[in-house]
Amino acid sequence: MSTYLQDIACRLFSRINGNEPLSGIDAARRFFPKENHPDALCRNLNAAFLIGLCGKSHPLHDEAKSTGLALVPSEFEARCAQDRLFREAVTALCGRFRGSPGRSRDRDDLDAVWRVFFPEGAGLFEHRTEQGRALRKKRHVKITRLNPSPISDPMKELLFSANVLLTVPPIEIPLDDPDLDESQRAGLERIREEPQLCWYDHPIQVGRKTDANEVAYGLEHLNRAVAYEKERGTVARDARLTCVLSVSVTHRGLHEWARKYVKDACDQQRGLEHLHVHVVTESDTDSLICDILVPAMKRYCGGREAEPL
Repeated sequence: MSTYLQDIACRLFSRINGNEPLSGIDAARRFFPKENHPDALCRNLNAAFLIGLCGKSHPLHDEAKSTGLALVPSEFEARCAQDRLFREAVTALCGRFRGSPGRSRDRDDLDAVWRVFFPEGAGLFEHRTEQGRALRKKRHVKITRLNPSPISDPMKELLFSANVLLTVPPIEIPLDDPDLDESQRAGLERIREEPQLCWYDHPIQVGRKTDANEVAYGLEHLNRAVAYEKERGTVARDARLTCVLSVSVTHRGLHEWARKYVKDACDQQRGLEHLHVHVVTESDTDSLICDILVPAMKRYCGGREAEPL
């Protein structure tokens, strides 16, 4: 059964006959063992793991081989031995890939992989609308009683805040945002070569073309919610809701992009007339601490109190 796992891993993480891997991740293009800075160590470890799963047929297998990787095939063999349905599903999936080794990325193939290794997500490709409705239904809130001390002026008493997470695409993924000019593209290429300072869950990739920018999407619907309240007459027609967006980045070079990126995302909406949007970058925070808070503490609280800042 281990050879089945290797065949499936090759289809997912290796180029075959010039076609991109099914997952979109080419492990070989992330494996540079001579690089030893911190972010390269993490990337190489992850790439070595994926290459190891592909087995000896992968040209970089010997270089990426690690004793810890032996645990994965043994765990896989144990699962196959204990679970007949899982074993049969793996056999069918491997037969599917062996029957079309050079096929380009296919949604049915991805769904077949999910049905074996991520059954909870199976069917999402075919039933996105139904799954979306089911998720919204699950998140419905039942109101059991009214607040005895409700707010009286939500536009003044409510402050909406969110953290925008920005990163750059991996080296092997092209910068395909059509709005990038040549100097911006070159700037992002330089940033991609920098050491990564932070890691976040699902950051927005600057330089990639996206169908739904999370910043613009969130602000659009918040603006729509305020418009609805105005139609109901619960808030004044000329009132605006304050929204503060803090921006965190994974690479130092992105600091200079942060404010412009969020501003451009807001401008794409062409009208957030019911919102006051304030953007606070990490550079803004540093200036706030160094230029205002520390001098204020030295003056009013003494120099020792300011040392932790």
